[in-house]
Amino acid sequence: MQKLSLSRYPKRMECYDISNISGVDKVGSMVVFIDGEKDLDSYRRFKIKTVEGADDYKSHQEMMRRRLERLKTDSEKFPKPDLIIIDGGKGQLSSVKQVFDEFFFMKTIIFVSSFNL
Repeated sequence: MQKLSLSRYPKRMECYDISNISGVDKVGSMVVFIDGEKDLDSYRRFKIKTVEGADDYKSHQEMMRRRLERLKTDSEKFPKPDLIIIDGGKGQLSSVKQVFDEFFFMKTIIFVSSFNL
């Protein structure tokens, strides 16, 4: 917690990544941990529908928009996370931050890349 500068232990963590095969079949993944244990029932896949080509930034944005829309309509089944982890670099982080700003969604987000492991 100290390395991440968190004020409290995150009860619900959501981790996101985008996978694509030659920019054609793009899929986003949401992996969820509750109290440090994986919650397989909460895992989700997001088929990326609106992004042309292999644009990781826009794919992350689409995935997060859909997740945050779901938070508005079904917050009981998909509650607000305490921590969001993005697999990527500064570009992915800033593209997701833009979506958070659109939704006025304030949460701790971090990014994971081979450079900060």
